[in-house]
Amino acid sequence: MNKWYFSYPIMAIIIWTGSPIAAKLSVNTVDPVHIAFLRWLIAFLILTPFVLPSFLAERRKIYPNLPRLAVLGLLGMVIYQSLAYFAAPFTTATNIGLLNATIPIFSIIVETAIFRRSPSLKAILGCVIAFCGVIVLVSRGNLSGLYGLHINFGDFLILLSCLSYATYSVLIGKTARDISPWHSLYAQIGFAVGFLLPGFMMSDALHLNLKGAYIILYVGIPASILAPYFWMQGVRHLGSSRTSAFLNVVPITTLLAAVVLLGEPLAAFQIIGGLLALAGVILSQL
Repeated sequence: MNKWYFSYPIMAIIIWTGSPIAAKLSVNTVDPVHIAFLRWLIAFLILTPFVLPSFLAERRKIYPNLPRLAVLGLLGMVIYQSLAYFAAPFTTATNIGLLNATIPIFSIIVETAIFRRSPSLKAILGCVIAFCGVIVLVSRGNLSGLYGLHINFGDFLILLSCLSYATYSVLIGKTARDISPWHSLYAQIGFAVGFLLPGFMMSDALHLNLKGAYIILYVGIPASILAPYFWMQGVRHLGSSRTSAFLNVVPITTLLAAVVLLGEPLAAFQIIGGLLALAGVILSQL
Protein backbone atom coordinates (compact mmCIF):
# COMPACT_ATOMS: atom_id res chain seq x y z
CA MET A 1 0.00 0.00 0.00
CA ASN A 2 1.27 3.45 -0.95
CA LYS A 3 1.93 5.47 2.20
CA TRP A 4 0.90 8.62 0.37
CA TYR A 5 -2.71 7.39 0.56
CA PHE A 6 -2.72 8.40 4.21
CA SER A 7 -2.35 12.02 3.11
CA TYR A 8 -5.97 11.98 1.87
CA PRO A 9 -7.70 11.62 5.27
CA ILE A 10 -5.03 13.81 6.87
CA MET A 11 -5.82 16.65 4.45
CA ALA A 12 -9.55 16.20 5.09
CA ILE A 13 -9.00 16.36 8.85
CA ILE A 14 -6.88 19.50 8.56
CA ILE A 15 -9.60 21.24 6.55
CA TRP A 16 -12.43 20.08 8.82
CA THR A 17 -10.45 21.27 11.84
CA GLY A 18 -10.86 24.77 10.48
CA SER A 19 -14.67 24.54 10.33
CA PRO A 20 -15.33 25.25 14.05
CA ILE A 21 -12.73 28.03 13.86
CA ALA A 22 -14.55 29.55 10.90
CA ALA A 23 -17.86 29.23 12.73
CA LYS A 24 -16.49 31.12 15.71
CA LEU A 25 -14.88 33.78 13.52
CA SER A 26 -18.21 34.30 11.76
CA VAL A 27 -19.84 35.63 14.95
CA ASN A 28 -20.77 39.30 14.45
CA THR A 29 -19.26 39.09 10.96
CA VAL A 30 -21.64 36.94 8.90
CA ASP A 31 -25.29 36.20 9.65
CA PRO A 32 -25.69 32.45 10.40
CA VAL A 33 -28.50 32.23 7.83
CA HIS A 34 -26.26 33.78 5.17
CA ILE A 35 -23.21 31.61 5.74
CA ALA A 36 -25.32 28.44 5.99
CA PHE A 37 -26.87 29.12 2.58
CA LEU A 38 -23.94 30.66 0.71
CA ARG A 39 -21.47 27.88 1.55
CA TRP A 40 -23.63 25.30 -0.20
CA LEU A 41 -24.58 27.61 -3.05
CA ILE A 42 -20.89 28.19 -3.80
CA ALA A 43 -20.15 24.46 -3.63
CA PHE A 44 -23.14 23.68 -5.87
CA LEU A 45 -22.15 26.24 -8.50
CA ILE A 46 -18.54 25.06 -8.59
CA LEU A 47 -19.47 21.38 -8.84
CA THR A 48 -22.20 21.86 -11.47
CA PRO A 49 -20.03 22.05 -14.64
CA PHE A 50 -18.01 19.03 -13.53
CA VAL A 51 -20.76 16.80 -12.14
CA LEU A 52 -24.02 17.77 -13.85
CA PRO A 53 -23.31 16.14 -17.26
CA SER A 54 -22.62 12.71 -15.76
CA PHE A 55 -25.41 13.28 -13.20
CA LEU A 56 -27.93 13.71 -16.02
CA ALA A 57 -26.49 10.73 -17.88
CA GLU A 58 -27.13 8.56 -14.80
CA ARG A 59 -30.52 10.13 -14.01
CA ARG A 60 -32.48 6.89 -14.41
CA LYS A 61 -30.42 5.40 -11.61
CA ILE A 62 -30.35 8.54 -9.47
CA TYR A 63 -33.93 9.86 -9.64
CA PRO A 64 -35.57 6.99 -7.69
CA ASN A 65 -33.17 7.75 -4.83
CA LEU A 66 -33.83 11.50 -4.69
CA PRO A 67 -36.24 11.38 -1.69
CA ARG A 68 -33.63 9.57 0.39
CA LEU A 69 -30.88 11.93 -0.82
CA ALA A 70 -33.10 14.85 0.22
CA VAL A 71 -33.31 13.44 3.76
CA LEU A 72 -29.52 13.02 3.80
CA GLY A 73 -29.05 16.60 2.62
CA LEU A 74 -31.35 17.84 5.38
CA LEU A 75 -29.58 15.86 8.11
CA GLY A 76 -25.95 16.13 7.04
CA MET A 77 -25.75 19.57 5.48
CA VAL A 78 -28.65 21.69 6.63
CA ILE A 79 -29.05 20.67 10.29
CA TYR A 80 -25.52 19.49 11.13
CA GLN A 81 -23.58 22.22 9.38
CA SER A 82 -25.96 25.13 9.96
CA LEU A 83 -26.47 24.65 13.70
CA ALA A 84 -22.76 25.26 14.31
CA TYR A 85 -23.14 28.86 13.07
CA PHE A 86 -26.14 29.46 15.34
CA ALA A 87 -24.30 27.86 18.28
CA ALA A 88 -21.03 29.76 17.82
CA PRO A 89 -22.11 32.94 19.70
CA PHE A 90 -22.97 30.87 22.79
CA THR A 91 -20.09 28.40 23.02
CA THR A 92 -16.41 28.05 22.17
CA ALA A 93 -14.73 26.52 19.14
CA THR A 94 -13.05 24.16 21.62
CA ASN A 95 -16.39 22.84 22.86
CA ILE A 96 -17.71 22.55 19.30
CA GLY A 97 -14.78 20.30 18.44
CA LEU A 98 -14.89 18.27 21.64
CA LEU A 99 -18.65 17.67 21.51
CA ASN A 100 -18.29 16.45 17.92
CA ALA A 101 -16.44 13.49 19.41
CA THR A 102 -19.87 12.17 20.43
CA ILE A 103 -20.91 11.52 16.81
CA PRO A 104 -19.65 7.90 16.74
CA ILE A 105 -21.45 7.26 20.04
CA PHE A 106 -24.68 8.74 18.73
CA SER A 107 -24.21 6.59 15.62
CA ILE A 108 -24.21 3.43 17.73
CA ILE A 109 -27.36 4.57 19.55
CA VAL A 110 -29.15 5.52 16.30
CA GLU A 111 -28.17 2.30 14.55
CA THR A 112 -29.42 0.30 17.53
CA ALA A 113 -32.72 2.20 17.57
CA ILE A 114 -33.37 2.04 13.80
CA PHE A 115 -32.01 -1.38 12.85
CA ARG A 116 -32.46 -3.13 16.21
CA ARG A 117 -28.84 -4.21 16.34
CA SER A 118 -27.59 -5.06 19.80
CA PRO A 119 -24.35 -3.19 20.58
CA SER A 120 -21.41 -5.03 22.05
CA LEU A 121 -20.44 -4.70 25.70
CA LYS A 122 -17.48 -2.53 24.68
CA ALA A 123 -19.78 -0.26 22.71
CA ILE A 124 -22.13 0.13 25.68
CA LEU A 125 -19.25 0.85 28.05
CA GLY A 126 -17.80 3.30 25.54
CA CYS A 127 -21.16 5.10 25.33
CA VAL A 128 -21.28 5.41 29.12
CA ILE A 129 -17.74 6.81 29.32
CA ALA A 130 -18.36 9.24 26.46
CA PHE A 131 -21.62 10.36 28.08
CA CYS A 132 -19.71 11.13 31.27
CA GLY A 133 -17.36 13.27 29.19
CA VAL A 134 -20.31 15.15 27.70
CA ILE A 135 -21.72 15.77 31.20
CA VAL A 136 -18.38 17.23 32.28
CA LEU A 137 -18.32 19.51 29.22
CA VAL A 138 -21.90 20.82 29.36
CA SER A 139 -21.76 21.29 33.14
CA ARG A 140 -18.48 23.21 32.77
CA GLY A 141 -17.02 20.82 35.33
CA ASN A 142 -19.54 21.80 38.01
CA LEU A 143 -20.82 18.28 38.67
CA SER A 144 -22.23 19.27 42.05
CA GLY A 145 -24.72 21.50 40.24
CA LEU A 146 -26.12 18.85 37.93
CA TYR A 147 -29.48 19.02 39.67
CA GLY A 148 -31.43 21.66 37.82
CA LEU A 149 -28.58 22.03 35.33
CA HIS A 150 -29.22 24.49 32.53
CA ILE A 151 -27.21 23.39 29.51
CA ASN A 152 -25.47 26.12 27.57
CA PHE A 153 -27.66 26.87 24.53
CA GLY A 154 -24.69 26.62 22.16
CA ASP A 155 -23.64 23.23 23.53
CA PHE A 156 -27.24 22.01 23.21
CA LEU A 157 -27.31 23.01 19.54
CA ILE A 158 -24.00 21.25 18.89
CA LEU A 159 -25.27 18.05 20.54
CA LEU A 160 -28.40 18.27 18.41
CA SER A 161 -26.26 18.72 15.29
CA CYS A 162 -24.12 15.72 16.30
CA LEU A 163 -27.23 13.57 16.65
CA SER A 164 -28.32 14.72 13.18
CA TYR A 165 -24.97 13.82 11.63
CA ALA A 166 -24.89 10.49 13.43
CA THR A 167 -28.25 9.67 11.86
CA TYR A 168 -26.85 10.83 8.52
CA SER A 169 -23.79 8.59 8.92
CA VAL A 170 -25.94 5.55 9.67
CA LEU A 171 -28.37 6.15 6.80
CA ILE A 172 -25.82 7.04 4.14
CA GLY A 173 -24.26 3.61 4.44
CA LYS A 174 -27.65 2.08 3.61
CA THR A 175 -28.72 4.53 0.91
CA ALA A 176 -28.05 4.50 -2.85
CA ARG A 177 -24.93 2.38 -2.79
CA ASP A 178 -25.01 2.05 -6.57
CA ILE A 179 -24.75 5.83 -7.07
CA SER A 180 -21.40 7.58 -7.53
CA PRO A 181 -20.27 9.41 -4.36
CA TRP A 182 -19.97 12.62 -6.39
CA HIS A 183 -23.53 12.28 -7.68
CA SER A 184 -24.76 11.62 -4.15
CA LEU A 185 -22.85 14.61 -2.78
CA TYR A 186 -24.07 16.85 -5.63
CA ALA A 187 -27.71 15.91 -5.04
CA GLN A 188 -27.43 16.43 -1.29
CA ILE A 189 -25.84 19.86 -1.78
CA GLY A 190 -28.59 20.77 -4.26
CA PHE A 191 -31.27 19.84 -1.75
CA ALA A 192 -29.44 21.77 0.98
CA VAL A 193 -29.49 24.89 -1.21
CA GLY A 194 -33.22 24.43 -1.76
CA PHE A 195 -33.97 23.88 1.93
CA LEU A 196 -31.96 26.93 3.00
CA LEU A 197 -33.14 29.31 0.26
CA PRO A 198 -36.41 30.42 1.97
CA GLY A 199 -34.56 31.41 5.15
CA PHE A 200 -31.98 33.31 3.12
CA MET A 201 -34.67 35.14 1.14
CA MET A 202 -36.48 36.19 4.34
CA SER A 203 -33.32 37.27 6.18
CA ASP A 204 -31.83 40.75 6.38
CA ALA A 205 -29.93 42.16 3.41
CA LEU A 206 -26.52 40.61 2.83
CA HIS A 207 -23.60 42.81 3.91
CA LEU A 208 -20.16 41.23 3.62
CA ASN A 209 -16.78 42.62 4.54
CA LEU A 210 -13.52 41.02 3.44
CA LYS A 211 -13.28 38.83 6.55
CA GLY A 212 -16.79 37.50 6.03
CA ALA A 213 -16.09 36.77 2.36
CA TYR A 214 -12.98 34.78 3.28
CA ILE A 215 -14.93 32.76 5.85
CA ILE A 216 -17.67 31.90 3.36
CA LEU A 217 -15.15 30.96 0.67
CA TYR A 218 -13.34 28.69 3.15
CA VAL A 219 -16.43 26.78 4.22
CA GLY A 220 -17.79 26.80 0.68
CA ILE A 221 -14.76 25.41 -1.16
CA PRO A 222 -12.20 23.61 1.04
CA ALA A 223 -14.68 22.42 3.71
CA SER A 224 -17.52 21.57 1.31
CA ILE A 225 -15.67 20.26 -1.76
CA LEU A 226 -11.99 19.50 -1.13
CA ALA A 227 -12.42 17.79 2.24
CA PRO A 228 -15.16 15.41 0.95
CA TYR A 229 -12.98 14.66 -2.09
CA PHE A 230 -9.95 13.82 0.06
CA TRP A 231 -12.16 11.76 2.37
CA MET A 232 -13.67 9.75 -0.48
CA GLN A 233 -10.19 9.12 -1.87
CA GLY A 234 -9.09 7.90 1.55
CA VAL A 235 -12.04 5.50 1.76
CA ARG A 236 -11.27 4.30 -1.77
CA HIS A 237 -7.60 3.54 -1.11
CA LEU A 238 -7.53 2.74 2.62
CA GLY A 239 -11.01 1.37 3.32
CA SER A 240 -13.81 2.92 5.38
CA SER A 241 -12.80 1.55 8.78
CA ARG A 242 -9.17 2.66 8.53
CA THR A 243 -10.17 6.08 7.19
CA SER A 244 -12.90 6.61 9.80
CA ALA A 245 -10.32 6.15 12.56
CA PHE A 246 -8.89 9.54 11.61
CA LEU A 247 -12.09 11.22 12.83
CA ASN A 248 -10.94 10.57 16.39
CA VAL A 249 -8.20 13.15 15.84
CA VAL A 250 -10.55 16.04 14.97
CA PRO A 251 -11.49 17.00 18.58
CA ILE A 252 -7.81 17.20 19.50
CA THR A 253 -6.77 19.21 16.43
CA THR A 254 -9.75 21.54 16.89
CA LEU A 255 -8.85 22.10 20.53
CA LEU A 256 -5.25 22.97 19.61
CA ALA A 257 -6.37 25.24 16.76
CA ALA A 258 -8.82 27.08 19.02
CA VAL A 259 -6.12 27.71 21.61
CA VAL A 260 -3.47 28.78 19.10
CA LEU A 261 -5.57 30.69 16.52
CA LEU A 262 -8.37 32.10 18.67
CA GLY A 263 -6.57 32.34 21.99
CA GLU A 264 -9.34 30.43 23.73
CA PRO A 265 -8.39 29.44 27.29
CA LEU A 266 -8.11 25.74 27.91
CA ALA A 267 -9.94 24.77 31.10
CA ALA A 268 -9.40 21.59 33.09
CA PHE A 269 -13.02 20.49 32.56
CA GLN A 270 -12.49 20.65 28.78
CA ILE A 271 -9.42 18.45 28.98
CA ILE A 272 -11.14 15.92 31.26
CA GLY A 273 -14.42 15.94 29.36
CA GLY A 274 -12.69 15.73 26.00
CA LEU A 275 -10.47 12.83 27.08
CA LEU A 276 -13.45 10.93 28.48
CA ALA A 277 -15.46 11.46 25.29
CA LEU A 278 -12.52 10.43 23.12
CA ALA A 279 -11.75 7.38 25.30
CA GLY A 280 -15.37 6.27 25.07
CA VAL A 281 -15.34 6.59 21.29
CA ILE A 282 -12.10 4.63 20.93
CA LEU A 283 -13.33 1.87 23.25
CA SER A 284 -16.63 1.57 21.38
CA GLN A 285 -14.79 1.12 18.08
CA LEU A 286 -12.35 -1.55 19.23
